[in-house]
Amino acid sequence: MIWILGQYAERIKNADELLEVFLDSFLDEPPMVQLQLLTAIVKLFIKRPDSSASELVTEVLTLSTERSDNPDLRDRGYVYGRLLSEDAEVAKRVVLSEQPVITDDSTTLAPGLLDELVGHISSLASVYHKPPEMFVPDYNKAAAQSESNGVEEPEQDTPMLVQEGEAAAYEADSGISAPAPSGGNLLDLDDFLGGGATTTTTTAIPTPGQPTAPAATGDSLGFDDFLGGGTSAPAAQQNVPQQRIIVDSNGKGNGLQIEGTLKRDAGKIFYDLTFINNTNETMTGFAFKFNKNTFALQPGKPQLESLAPGSTVNAILPLRQFPAKLQGDKVDTVIQVAVKVNNEVRYGSDNIELSALLQENAKLDPQEFLGIWQSLDREQDSESYQNLQLPSANADDTIALLQKHNIFYVRDYVNNEENSRLLYFSSSANYKGEDVTIVAEIEMRNGEAQAQLCTRCAEVELIPLFESEVRRIIEG
Repeated sequence: MIWILGQYAERIKNADELLEVFLDSFLDEPPMVQLQLLTAIVKLFIKRPDSSASELVTEVLTLSTERSDNPDLRDRGYVYGRLLSEDAEVAKRVVLSEQPVITDDSTTLAPGLLDELVGHISSLASVYHKPPEMFVPDYNKAAAQSESNGVEEPEQDTPMLVQEGEAAAYEADSGISAPAPSGGNLLDLDDFLGGGATTTTTTAIPTPGQPTAPAATGDSLGFDDFLGGGTSAPAAQQNVPQQRIIVDSNGKGNGLQIEGTLKRDAGKIFYDLTFINNTNETMTGFAFKFNKNTFALQPGKPQLESLAPGSTVNAILPLRQFPAKLQGDKVDTVIQVAVKVNNEVRYGSDNIELSALLQENAKLDPQEFLGIWQSLDREQDSESYQNLQLPSANADDTIALLQKHNIFYVRDYVNNEENSRLLYFSSSANYKGEDVTIVAEIEMRNGEAQAQLCTRCAEVELIPLFESEVRRIIEG
């Protein structure tokens, strides 16, 4: 009632008399009543600044600031007092600001997501209505370490993501100056050409084997109401991608051709390159440099000391991710390449395949998947649909193809009413220095090789790249 008297004081003629009744017992009222009565009388004074309201507001401010021991009440009284004494217009905008619409969102959250958020009730997850892994980098890794009683997993020998403090170590390993945060384009090659062509002996790193995705396993979470009883994913087979021409200077008389494939193995990204020397001279002093690119990839030192005339040699070019070399917000799969050989520079380019950047540890359990899937469902532009032509009507064939490229099968759901089967997948890529989760649904019609792909991701600019990669993997 007190709130109504203050909120609609301009409509209730005797609002001042009614509020005065409550003011007589102000010091005996509970704190919540005192706070509401203070605000109501201040609203009355702002809306009807007559002598009666002036007397009431003076009395309630005196009681709140001088006679009360409640710090909340005293603070509010001081704030109102200073607002009214300094600028009545500002006080009006503050006290009579537009009220938010009261809504009940208790039924808008899915039961599974709500259960997960209850476990994080004292964290920002309960404010954002999102699981922590949606906005806390490396949350899953930290949680796994916590569950292992403080035993941390060993780090990789060659970290993929290089921070600025590791630049010196990168220089020593690659033989090329680490990219500066303010790096320019490929035309600024003074540091790249400086010092002449020197050959440095390197310790060869064994060529990584072909990557194999771990076979999916069933779970015991009992999410039959979500994704139904699924099938275990078939084991992935070896994947041998085709090499592409990256640098071809034969037409310019330089006689060097470089073909390669971007690959990933055991958490490391690298180029598997083939160097072809079509000249009569020995080539030495190989060094690579990339322009800024979407995924901040930069090359290390190629495992190649020299290339004899007329010879063809295979070599590995290790890659790392430098956040300082990230290309703006525009997503582009093209990498511009410069290669220094015999103190001369050749140029080329290549298209990044997203599958080489998808991480091995991105398989979600059904509960994690459900939380992320439903939280992204409420975000604008975080979802996209594409039609697919599958290799066969057998879902296991599609699952096997995607898992070879670190797009992991989670579970499936058979919809008998629609005569369809829904396959759910999760993946993750490092983008803008953070791990970004991508979730997807493939809806298959029983007995048909036609399907629809639905992709959801918080970084919406990655969705077209993921869709293109899934289409390339499945349709060939």
